[in-house]
Amino acid sequence: MNIVIGPVLHLRSCTDDTWRLRVVVVAASASGGERVVFRSDVGTVQAPLKPLFSFAVTGQDRTALSADLTLPRGAQDQVWSYRVEVGGKAVELGAVGERMGGLDPEGWVSPVVVPAINVVPRMAFFSCNGFSSGRAAQSVVDPDVLWRDLARRHERDSVPGEREGPWHAIIGGGDQVYADWLWVRDTEMSDFLESGRSARSRTRASPHRRRRLTARWLDLYQRFWHRGSIGWAAARIPGLYTWDDHDIVDGWGSEKEHHDEEGFGFWDDVIVSAGLTFDVVQCGHRPGRDRYRHVRLRSTGASVEIWMLDGRSSRTREQTLGEAQWRWIKERKAELAVDPPDHLLVVVSIPPVYLRFPRTAALALTPFELDDDLRDQWEFGARRGERARLLVNLAELQAELATRVTVLSGDVHVGSRAEVVLQRPGEAACAPVHQLVSSGIVHPPPTALELGAMRIVSTEGPDAVAEHVTATLMPVGGEPFLRSRNYLHLLPERTPSGVTLWAQWVRAANHSEVPAVVPEKVVVRPQ
Repeated sequence: MNIVIGPVLHLRSCTDDTWRLRVVVVAASASGGERVVFRSDVGTVQAPLKPLFSFAVTGQDRTALSADLTLPRGAQDQVWSYRVEVGGKAVELGAVGERMGGLDPEGWVSPVVVPAINVVPRMAFFSCNGFSSGRAAQSVVDPDVLWRDLARRHERDSVPGEREGPWHAIIGGGDQVYADWLWVRDTEMSDFLESGRSARSRTRASPHRRRRLTARWLDLYQRFWHRGSIGWAAARIPGLYTWDDHDIVDGWGSEKEHHDEEGFGFWDDVIVSAGLTFDVVQCGHRPGRDRYRHVRLRSTGASVEIWMLDGRSSRTREQTLGEAQWRWIKERKAELAVDPPDHLLVVVSIPPVYLRFPRTAALALTPFELDDDLRDQWEFGARRGERARLLVNLAELQAELATRVTVLSGDVHVGSRAEVVLQRPGEAACAPVHQLVSSGIVHPPPTALELGAMRIVSTEGPDAVAEHVTATLMPVGGEPFLRSRNYLHLLPERTPSGVTLWAQWVRAANHSEVPAVVPEKVVVRPQ
């Protein structure tokens, strides 16, 4: 067996006494009889690796396999290790996470930490794990500095005087891989982009091209996921991931030609190829399933639910989520009314609350090459109505249930936070829905000039989202925006009245190799 991507751990569910995972690998060859073996002080758990999906690619065979395991929870956090075996012998995992250090000589991957039965899982949130251009890459001295900080906190029980680590779960808010590298390096793809709209419109979808492009995306994941720092973390910390445009192509869905029914067949092949690899590697399921999903994490009388929304599959210039996803949100709200969690985390790649841009802003920011990014934002043009629909739904959900709601987003290459407040006539204002943005763990922030230009052409201050609902950007660490690379600690804590969420950013200046915790904490207490 020759593993080329993975292992990747996916968090499936969490009951009061079990922790359920899926292990996914992509192999160049699989002989059959492969299994995954987990071991700890409390025993051994194993499961066979079964075929999940076979990629139709040009010039190579690639098969995804998966194993579902249920690990017990105990009175204390339990540390597990695991390996992939065939006939009782370890399978070589290749270069997984090679930038973060070597593997155990016997093939054991560790630590995987299962939370105690009375512990609400500790999580790390990140986004934007790569570079959109050579200029962005050249501005960063040490791309992996924040990944090493995350790993350091995971590998020991805790940092003296701090509450962080080890991590029970990790959440990726989009752009976990940057396909920009493909669009520059691959001749077929770069020629298509440079050919002009008329030539692009004459392309037709092609099974042969689709196989070629799928092979390119598998190469992308092997190079930047499997061998990169994210490969180290994803092999040890069960994850949940959504996607954003750079997992596909910059600005995916916001250009009319991406969805043109007549012509532009190359784009059809692109979204299928990028989607196949995303479904298998990042979602851990067979292609064809919905990419929006939820997970409930229960811990003896307390629970947190996570919604992973999909802001790219149905995106057009007129919509972001699509009506099928809105029906799912309505169904989930109805189910939460019967069984409300203490806290709801809503992951959506692009922040619903950010700078507010007029329609003319794209022209003003064209010299900075930021105009296409503006068309992606919720505040831009036709998206504002759907933005209001989302924020009003979340504010009303929190007001009607004994559930706190926090939105987690990435995309914008700065850290930021916001509060969304519902205040009905004659009533006191409800507790705010918090929005926390962490971006990016690798991608550098905009320059001071670029961010300044965006702020000049945008509107700041309280935003009347809808009747009785107001959204306001709030400072982070005394600054309007955290203009440095960052990731986010999410530390739920049981209290007599429910679950309190402590959130805190870790930042790294572009030319600094010493990450620093932002002193300010966001504390979301039970209602």
